[in-house]
Amino acid sequence: MEIGWALPQDKKELSELWFTCFGDDEAFRGWFFANRFWPEYCLAARQQGQIIGAVYGLPTRLWVRQTVVPAVIIGGVSTHPDHRGKGVMRRLFTDFMGEMHRRRVPLTFLHPVREDLYFSLEHYTCSDRGFLTLHADTPRPALPKGVIPLEFGQRMEELLACYRQYIAPYSGPVWRDAAAQRFKADDYQAGGAKLIAAIDEQNNIEGYCYYFRDETSVMGEECVALSDDAYLRLAQALAHTAEGLELTIKLPTDHLPQLEGGIAEVKPWGCMGIAHLPALLQTLGGGKGFALQITDPVVPANSGIFDLEGNLTEKAPQVSLTAGHLAQWLCGYRSLAQLAAEGHAVLHDAAAAAQLDELLPPQNCLCSEEY
Repeated sequence: MEIGWALPQDKKELSELWFTCFGDDEAFRGWFFANRFWPEYCLAARQQGQIIGAVYGLPTRLWVRQTVVPAVIIGGVSTHPDHRGKGVMRRLFTDFMGEMHRRRVPLTFLHPVREDLYFSLEHYTCSDRGFLTLHADTPRPALPKGVIPLEFGQRMEELLACYRQYIAPYSGPVWRDAAAQRFKADDYQAGGAKLIAAIDEQNNIEGYCYYFRDETSVMGEECVALSDDAYLRLAQALAHTAEGLELTIKLPTDHLPQLEGGIAEVKPWGCMGIAHLPALLQTLGGGKGFALQITDPVVPANSGIFDLEGNLTEKAPQVSLTAGHLAQWLCGYRSLAQLAAEGHAVLHDAAAAAQLDELLPPQNCLCSEEY
């Protein structure tokens, strides 16, 4: 088996592998490979010249602890069914992470179908998602005032301003500039999405939702709002639109509107890993006199005893943990005390660990994009 970066001429073969593994239609694959296929971020496994597996990366930036952090979203990790169970995915993933380390990318993020498949690859849950569900036979509310449809491309500056204000209190979502906001809108439009916005009495946008509709269901994919009332009106509008259909809306865990017959739940949603530990500590760390012992079986260069500025140190470690669990602490999904209680960290110096948790306390962690 040979591992190497994909070539532009591999699009057709990769698209066929994608269809075999995921079943997405030709329209989606056409858009994906025209817009999201970056050969220099796509690692492919070949056997006798045929592509049997691939990992796709998308360079981005994440908003972590009120800091913009360079990152790569990993999506479309795929192995041909005839070659599964042979270590293809592990080899691809390990080599991909090694290359991201060489490029000094601090963080990687992915949303797999099964998160536990990536725990051994040092990617652990780093955010939660709220879900509001209405079954098809559930009574529906009247269409609320202050919710309007928008055409794609309309009021983009206002939508971006709304998105930026929305992500401000969270840790982990994608940070977008105007180009990234347009790119994501094009992504949704290619998949057949529609867009609604919540507006106030002065016609200012105070929330929006991209949603998808098919014959049996409606999915509110990106629901963003600046108040509980705006979230409620968006949910009511989607529920009204989806009368007679199953409705699911993805939401932040701290904003789950109450609708008659609605089922609200919270699920772990998204895994984070560290590609270049010193770069991440230089970005998020700080604080003198601390030493963390890190073990990373995926990126061995991340292993060692580090201070919070990303330097190797000979100081006795106060805390020991793996790189994946360190990511949980650094992004704010878990405190060191929680990780220790769960058996995922060893606190050699309890007082120092408590100081570290005060320095980098838990955050409300949220993912805003999944691939």
